Amino acid sequence: MTAPIDKLPEELLSKIISFLPLKFAISTSVLSKKWENAWKIIPSVCIVYRGDESSAIPITSNMHRLTTEKISTFHLRVDRVPKRDNDVDDCLCFFMMVKPENMVLRFIGSDHEYSFMDEFFDNGSIKRLIVEHPHMKPMPKPVSWCSLRSLALYCPYLPQQALDNILVGCPVMRSLTLHQCEDQLVYFDLREAPSVENLDIDMMYWNHDVSDAAVKIEAPNIRYLRLSIASPCVLVDVSSLKEAKLNISNIRWLTKVEDFLPAMMLKLQNVKKLTFGSTFLDVLSSSLAQVHDFPFPTFKVEDLTLETMILESLLPGIGRLLQNSPALKHLTVDVVKQPEEEADHVPVHSFIHLLRLLNVKTLLYIQCMRLCCNV
Repeated sequence: MTAPIDKLPEELLSKIISFLPLKFAISTSVLSKKWENAWKIIPSVCIVYRGDESSAIPITSNMHRLTTEKISTFHLRVDRVPKRDNDVDDCLCFFMMVKPENMVLRFIGSDHEYSFMDEFFDNGSIKRLIVEHPHMKPMPKPVSWCSLRSLALYCPYLPQQALDNILVGCPVMRSLTLHQCEDQLVYFDLREAPSVENLDIDMMYWNHDVSDAAVKIEAPNIRYLRLSIASPCVLVDVSSLKEAKLNISNIRWLTKVEDFLPAMMLKLQNVKKLTFGSTFLDVLSSSLAQVHDFPFPTFKVEDLTLETMILESLLPGIGRLLQNSPALKHLTVDVVKQPEEEADHVPVHSFIHLLRLLNVKTLLYIQCMRLCCNV
């Protein structure tokens, strides 16, 4: 009796199989005649190395049987670098010849300083690349990824020179994501990368080696910025910015508020869509109490999101932000945590009453309550 899944078109069947690691995708060939060749035309290939030869042998011996022109995505996950160092090299070499448009390379929990072959940094076909590597070695030379449009790096030890080499070698890149890259990066200079419109930086751990230095961002062409950072930050030039999401994770900002926060707020005054996190609002509220005549600009924001608890200690910053946003049309309060036992916890209905007292005339959406109302 034919199983219902066997009635599926071969292309759809191959797409379903492509969600499996290649080792298991190959094993589906024994299920039936229909499945015998389905794995060979999968559009997305996922390979997982767990550090033993048994996980590598069925992969390396069967890669040549894939229909290479069908492959658009290659995902390599290395839980532990194999004993034979060239297993990963052979795998990468094969798929660089295949020329998929999308590549995801994750070295999870590996303490091995794996070095990518030089050919990896010269690839004209790749359009989307994600690299996660806790011990990535410095790049030997400037990259040449002339078709790359989206790049995401999760590399704690990425040196400043490597970032500069990447920006020079990616002339059409539109989106750049840098997470966990907090060891040496202090200057994000995108003046020579005018195609980059989206910048996502997550450096939520204090950089002890450069604790006295501020992170600087000079990106006159970006339109979207997501910034989660522990150290103080200077927005040198973000003059094209349309949307920004900001949060910080270290209260040590409070010791440097006068140097950095007023200038940052000034750089954000023309942004139409803003999101502020809870710790940012905490620092803002504290700075209003600490800094005499804190320079607070008038914002042109139309869509404002506050990802925060509703606490009494945060109300000065929230209130001043709303009072200085006369063009505001939509206000979203995404209550990420609202512990009832907090001493300065403010009930939602009291917060809405405060907005009325502030004469805030906008559409309010309380995320945690699923409540939408006009204030």
